[in-house]
Amino acid sequence: MTSGQHLLPVERAGHRQLHCVSSQTVASLIRGQFGPAVEDFLIVDCRYPYEYQGGHIKGAVNLYTESQIQQAVYQDHPSDSRPEDEGSSPRKLIVFHCEFSSERGPHLCQYLRRLDRCVNAQVYPNLHYPELYLLLGGYKHFHASYPDLCDPCGYVPMRQREYREQLHGFRRTRPTRQRRRRPIRIHQRTTR
Repeated sequence: MTSGQHLLPVERAGHRQLHCVSSQTVASLIRGQFGPAVEDFLIVDCRYPYEYQGGHIKGAVNLYTESQIQQAVYQDHPSDSRPEDEGSSPRKLIVFHCEFSSERGPHLCQYLRRLDRCVNAQVYPNLHYPELYLLLGGYKHFHASYPDLCDPCGYVPMRQREYREQLHGFRRTRPTRQRRRRPIRIHQRTTR
């Protein structure tokens, strides 16, 4: 399937490289309001397990590491399968989110995009997963708007006190991302 026009309505947001969708759009997707155009969809909850267990979007799967993403999405696609073998419709969609969709969700969404492009380098722009989305406002906003679509109907913040040890454990085991730092440029005034 080639990347092209997206099925879901995309919102403008701070994540310029990602296609963001509203809580209302995800609720419509869950309720089947996109009809037969959507063959299948997956909601990926990128929060830590204690957050997920405290409440999540119905049907969401909890994948919070790059290796989990790789294992889960490519188990259906053997390394020798090509995206053009799948046909062009109906579509398979993946929606990522974390608590606010500001760090973990966007990171894993971008990771899957890079992985898919790498796996399909010979046939790019054909991709296995051309329609990746990020839920605007994350689970916090979705839960506030659609508690009936959450199971269980709860919300555990990442920084909730009683889970502090678990949070530190997840952060210790997470590989650190090396960020390139731009050199600081000092502008000197010249006097004449």
